[in-house]
Amino acid sequence: MFKALFKGVPINLLSDQEANQRDLLKANEHKDQYQCPVCKESVRLNWAEPARRIPHFKHKPGTNCIYSIYGEGPMHIEGKSKLYRYFLQLLGHKTKTIELEQYIPETDQIADIFIEFNNGVKWAVEYQRSNIPTSEIMKRKKLYNQVNIRDIWVVGENVIKEIGISTCSILNVGQALQHSFCGETSLVSFNPESNEVNIFRGLNSLNNRTFTYNKSYSYPLESIGFNLWGEIFCLDDYVEIKNRAIFDDYIEKSLIFSFNLEHLYKGEIPGYNFKLKTKELYDEIHDPNQIPEYTHIKITPPLDRIVPVEMKSINISGFFLYDHKDHSEKNQLVITGIRKEIWVEELNKRTTNNSNISNNFMENPVVQGTFIWSLWEIYEKKFQTQKEFHEDMDYSNKGQAFPFSLQMKRIKKYGLIKKEFNKEDNHKAISLEDCLLILMNIAKFPVHSKNILKVALKNHIILPEELELDFNLALLDNIVKRVKNYIPESEHYHGFYKEGIGIFQ
Repeated sequence: MFKALFKGVPINLLSDQEANQRDLLKANEHKDQYQCPVCKESVRLNWAEPARRIPHFKHKPGTNCIYSIYGEGPMHIEGKSKLYRYFLQLLGHKTKTIELEQYIPETDQIADIFIEFNNGVKWAVEYQRSNIPTSEIMKRKKLYNQVNIRDIWVVGENVIKEIGISTCSILNVGQALQHSFCGETSLVSFNPESNEVNIFRGLNSLNNRTFTYNKSYSYPLESIGFNLWGEIFCLDDYVEIKNRAIFDDYIEKSLIFSFNLEHLYKGEIPGYNFKLKTKELYDEIHDPNQIPEYTHIKITPPLDRIVPVEMKSINISGFFLYDHKDHSEKNQLVITGIRKEIWVEELNKRTTNNSNISNNFMENPVVQGTFIWSLWEIYEKKFQTQKEFHEDMDYSNKGQAFPFSLQMKRIKKYGLIKKEFNKEDNHKAISLEDCLLILMNIAKFPVHSKNILKVALKNHIILPEELELDFNLALLDNIVKRVKNYIPESEHYHGFYKEGIGIFQ
């Protein structure tokens, strides 16, 4: 055990405060002043110099205390101490308490690690190495369930061992602790000596000890994740689950993005299960006080199973949807990936064309929907008033789709278009000449359908070599950037945005 009372004050040998206090704690005048926090009997401090084992307290032989009923080997002590430090670093920002060897009076159990989140959710993390009876495991799980404590079990590497190609042997205690993760029977082990977590998926029994498995993954403890349900997952799980997510019902995609978030939060609006600080989306805003505090988003199954519980330092990818067969889904922020920020570099190495994702998207042909977004870019950066800015941002804050009709009303109001577009045509291609005619009319160039290319070339809105290219989003983005230089800001423009950021990048 790592905790004791010293003159009535709790101390934890794994805390930073006690880490370098051996001489003080081992002083002769203190050796009889340590008590067990549960039975209050005297305990002794085992802390050699140099330390051969992790420093710990121990009851005297024959003591009848729950702390002394089950003996703990050095591997169990080291394993739970490493898991404890891992959770301290991972969840310190969103928990009321993270305690080691926490006695729970309602169940008369000692959790290896007890975590209480700020929202009241409680976890008991158990590191199980000994092959205790299955009935004892079931009893412990039932007791935790009765007091609404989520029990999370990690077994030792001694409990499950690979014995051949896609086969392993599992002790009885490990068989009792198998669980389902996204439809696959799973078991997770931790080896404190190597600091490796092994995740086995798709376990299937061959006989009373031998199992096959579909896949296994091995990662350092610091590289795995826990989701909101306390389930353990890794980068390989993320890749597989992300690939399961189907977005075939989306007609077109626009504005692909990927960005890092400092924090993600649970949402309160029905249908939108998460929210993020709006300022993390709009880093091009001069004054963050001018935007709503939160933008609400929905992360749909199965992606919600890989939201890291810490909801901190994560990377999100997705796209803004400008067209959908269900009109209520239009102009939504669609999340297609969410992962721990520390995984991004490794993910980039694995995905051969990952570094070219945005470039590949920019090679898509221009359709009406994406052209409307380019007009919206001009509206936001040249004409939008402060009142309109707050009205427009309010849709994001409430997790609502921005109405297509209002979008048309805004850009028509400032002469960006003469006739409103038909939203049913958003997926249809639009020509370079038609786009140039609209954009250069906004910039007050003397153009008509017959001289549009000549005027555009003369004023460097388009370059000669670009006429040989396909009209794709990359070319449209460059054209819009150049045209904006010829469009003065409206008298009532709010001026919140920074310059130099393209609409599609």
